[in-house]
Formats: sequence, structure tokens, C-alpha cells
Amino acid sequence: MKNYLSITLIAILFSFTSVFAQTVFNDTLTTVAFGSCNLAKKPQRYFKSVLKNKPDLWIWLGDIVYANTEDVNITRQKYNEVKSHKHYQDVLKSCKVIGVYDDHDFGENNIGMEYKEKHESQQAVLDFLDEPATSERRKQEGVYWSYTFGLGKTQIKIILLDLRYFREMPSDTSDMLGEVQWQWLEKEIANSTATINIIGSSIQFISNPHFFERWGAFPKSKQRLITLLQKYPSKNTFFISGDRHMAEISKQTDLKLNYTLFDFTSSGLTHFFPYFYKDKNPNRFGKEFIWKRNFGILSFNWKDQSMAMIIKKHNNKTLQETNLSLINFNEIPKAQ
Repeated sequence: MKNYLSITLIAILFSFTSVFAQTVFNDTLTTVAFGSCNLAKKPQRYFKSVLKNKPDLWIWLGDIVYANTEDVNITRQKYNEVKSHKHYQDVLKSCKVIGVYDDHDFGENNIGMEYKEKHESQQAVLDFLDEPATSERRKQEGVYWSYTFGLGKTQIKIILLDLRYFREMPSDTSDMLGEVQWQWLEKEIANSTATINIIGSSIQFISNPHFFERWGAFPKSKQRLITLLQKYPSKNTFFISGDRHMAEISKQTDLKLNYTLFDFTSSGLTHFFPYFYKDKNPNRFGKEFIWKRNFGILSFNWKDQSMAMIIKKHNNKTLQETNLSLINFNEIPKAQ
């Protein structure tokens, strides 16, 4: 990543010591692209379509390489495979790149804090992302981090969560983030001056009636995050997520926030899940079910104070587009 200013602040958070860190860019974002579920052995040609949208930023939401191993040297080899692809090199030359791992990069399927090589896995993904050697992100436990782009009314804050390093085995009372990350997250939201806060979650937050990984499998943690958002109801926030090998947009209007909460899922960059059923997500917004290879686009119109959530097929064809007001994230009716 080029032309960035990294600012690190050390804060005492509710009796826990944590790194309250931001990477700050003055650049105004107009187009953000993101995705997940990427097989390293595939040719990465979809990035040609991504670049047709002229993104200012690409966000990895995990499952970058599918190493599926306890040998971090193999994981590093897979990262290098992706990084050496011509089309990914074109991305690195054209826009900023940020991201986090998910289970198939972190270690193995559905793994969490029990993974013995988690520190090495953390360093491996940060190497892939070209995180500076002196970054505080390398010294903390976990890869959670925040980025602020733009100034004034065009400011966007992107908060990337680590859903692996501290994750307990799923149960009604299990923790997803770990206490230090929870305190950090609240500080990030409370202190945000951005017009929009985007939380990058490697798994879905809103959608629940399915057997894949989801925040709903950690009901205590999910409610804690909802309660945190309710504590700061004017901090316009939405989620982007991956993992599912499909795409959909979910929304909730019953959370006592000053805005509609959205979760934009884009997943399956190189492959999709052969669904033999279509789960009934009561919060799904828009088309019934999208299970084609896809990537996500967020397009910001700062003059009109609007945003488009666009699901794109691997050939850049638009599969779904939802236009929202940046004031309260309500849908903008299409012109008659």
C-alpha cells in the first residue's frame, strides 16, 4: 500500500490495555470492491473484471487461498501463488488492498483460538497484505484493524474484525472476539467521526437460518454487538461479509437504530457452493438467491449522498444493485 500515514495510539480501555490503532488515508473513496473464497490454484482472472470498475480499494474478507493446513509454510506458499498472479499484481498496482483471514487461511475449516500456530498465521497474512514490519498490527494478538478514508462528509471508516484468533467453540454463551478486541471495537465506533462505518466480518452477521458459520451460532456475542451499535445509534454502520460461496444482501429495521442495518455478503470469487437447497433468509433483501461466482462493489455518490451495493458476476455483469441513502440507509426508490 502506498501513500499512507499510520498513526498508533495506546489507550486504556475499561481496565484493559489495548492498541487503539488506525491507518489513515486522506483519499476519498468512490468505489470499493471486496470478496472472499478464492482458490490459490485458480488463475485469478476475475480481477480483470474487478479492475473494470476502477476501485480505489480492494478488501479481502477471508478464505484468500484455502491452505487448510497446520503447516504455515504451506499457507505462505499459497499466499505467494496468489500474489504472483499477473491479474492480482495489476490490482496491487491500481488500488489499495486491505483484508483479514478466515478459517481456511488461518488454519483449517471452522477453527478458532485452539489453533496452535495462530501467531505464525497472523504474520503470514500480514506479509501477504504488505503490512509494514514496524506496524503495531504485527505486535498485537489478532489481525483486527481499522482504516479511515477521506475528510469531512466524505469520511469512511472500515473496521476489520478478527473472527478466528479469539473465537471459542460455538455455543449459546461462547465468545467470538475476545475481550481486548471487544473493547477496541467499542472505542473505534464511539470515536468515529466518519459519515459511514463499515464492519468487515468474514462470516455473515444478519442471516441466520442456515448451517454454515454465522454470528447467530454465537447468540451472546451477536447480541453484544447489537447492543454496542444501539449504544451509538447515530453512527451509521453496515456489514460486509463473505464465507458462504454465494451472494445476498440482508437487512434489519427492528434494532432501535437511527438507520437500517445491512449485511452485504459477497463470496465465491473462484468457485461457488453447489446448493441443492435455497435457505429461507427472512431478512434477505432483493433477489431470492445468487449462487454464481461473484464480487461486491460499493459505489459512493457523495454529491447525492447515496450509495450503491452492487453484486457483480465474474464477467462483470451486474446481478443485483441496491441504491441507498447515506443518511439513514433507506432504499432510494427507482425513478418512474
